[in-house]
Amino acid sequence: MKKSISGASVFRLLFALLFAAILVAGCSNPSGSGDEDPAVEDPIIEDPVDEKRETIFDFAYGDDPLQKMDVWFPAVQDETRGAVLLIHGGSWTGGDKLIFPSLIMQTFANIGYVTVSINYRLFDPEAPAGESAGFPEMLADVHAARLAMAKKAADWGFNPQKIAVVGLSAGAHLGLLETLQNSDSSIVACASLSGPTDLMDQTFLNYVVTSADAEAGTPAITVGDGLSLILGGAYDPEDEDSQSAWKLSSPLWRLKNLYDASPEAITRVQWFLAWGALDEFVPYATQGKAFYEELNDIEGVSATYYEGAEDGHGLEKSFAVILTDHLKPLFDATLN
Repeated sequence: MKKSISGASVFRLLFALLFAAILVAGCSNPSGSGDEDPAVEDPIIEDPVDEKRETIFDFAYGDDPLQKMDVWFPAVQDETRGAVLLIHGGSWTGGDKLIFPSLIMQTFANIGYVTVSINYRLFDPEAPAGESAGFPEMLADVHAARLAMAKKAADWGFNPQKIAVVGLSAGAHLGLLETLQNSDSSIVACASLSGPTDLMDQTFLNYVVTSADAEAGTPAITVGDGLSLILGGAYDPEDEDSQSAWKLSSPLWRLKNLYDASPEAITRVQWFLAWGALDEFVPYATQGKAFYEELNDIEGVSATYYEGAEDGHGLEKSFAVILTDHLKPLFDATLN
């Protein structure tokens, strides 16, 4: 008898794959200098950690245990400057705000910006159907966190009308959606690092997380299998009724179809997308690059990109370049 794979198994495998790539990027030395101290070598980190500088851990923006954020402050707070909102990755079912380690938080704070890294409710494949967070709940948490930090702007010393959203992998997907769906003027920059933009892309859906095991009688597991659990059913390109949730959860579809309804949500933002040319999980040609090209066709949009020629999903080879040559200029242009 053929064995089936449970929803929990699908996501354990998918999360393991992504988390390994993300940890390589987040925990590697950004200076690319072996075992040397990155605080000395990295051109962004201009001063050592100030142990007296206030840091807030696990600030609650909601009642759920996962609705928490960490906040890092610059040495000198300037209420005219904006803040950075970081959204972690992890296949929408795992990960933590600490995926962005203190080194990155310190880096952004050292160049002068209040920096917030959030947790959000995650999909639980072991929960009964309909009782776990899906994309609407995850996105609601990103939005709630942004509003919560805006309410604390006077206390935390930043301009709430200048927010830069930075997401990694699944967090980039949520960051793109949050930026696209809001017509207020507070999000001024959005950076997607290896973010999925088209959930209906067959190359993406068919990516095999684990191969079939004929001896064990288990089928192959694909990305589409995991997303079908979150979205409550498989994507069928021939069935319009099955597509609504998939479309609304795809930043590329929203960009193409909702621009006329809310152009200011796109043209007011400076966009940056980074992807790895060797990323087999989120194929850059049909994901980040496709989103960038669609942006670039819209009059009045400011969008740039970085392609890591030797990078996979975790952008591990290029993290220092992205931080120094792209994110810092993006922040300096939009948050000052």
